[in-house]
Amino acid sequence: MSFFCLICICCTSNKLSKLYFLEGTWKVEGKEKFEVWERVGRSELTGFAYKLVDGQKNITETLRIKIEGGSIVYKATVPDQNEGVSVSFVLNESDNSCFSFENRTHDFPQKNQYKKVTNTKLEIHVLGEQDKGLSCIRIHRSSKRMTFLAPEFIVRVKEWLFLHQEFIVRAKK
Repeated sequence: MSFFCLICICCTSNKLSKLYFLEGTWKVEGKEKFEVWERVGRSELTGFAYKLVDGQKNITETLRIKIEGGSIVYKATVPDQNEGVSVSFVLNESDNSCFSFENRTHDFPQKNQYKKVTNTKLEIHVLGEQDKGLSCIRIHRSSKRMTFLAPEFIVRVKEWLFLHQEFIVRAKK
């Protein structure tokens, strides 16, 4: 590996550290919907969104923010959409007002934006064409602690992977 490549990787990893504030469990204001983020090393955040229905966690999407080809990429996988294949959104580094992950070729959303309001409050904008869509979701850091190693989460992920293995295999080809 050349010295230049090593510098590029380190600089990109440092850029990712600006997103570490996402770590933790976040609750949507007024709803039983949550988003959970966990740091994996220095170059990746993994997460998932879920909603509580009759006390049961229903995972609605899995999330990942990682470095790919020198860019910071947000990947969302929704079980019942896109044949279970992840959709990638690249961080628009020219937007200084928030962390704007964009994919102009995707139908909806085309932008997922995260803005840190305080240490315990975020605003999320989910936008489509011409920046229309969900205007703002306010979420607060939850006192609930949840980790990817929680047994019920591992069981749910295994169930999801089993149910979607056909799509995953097809996507790898």
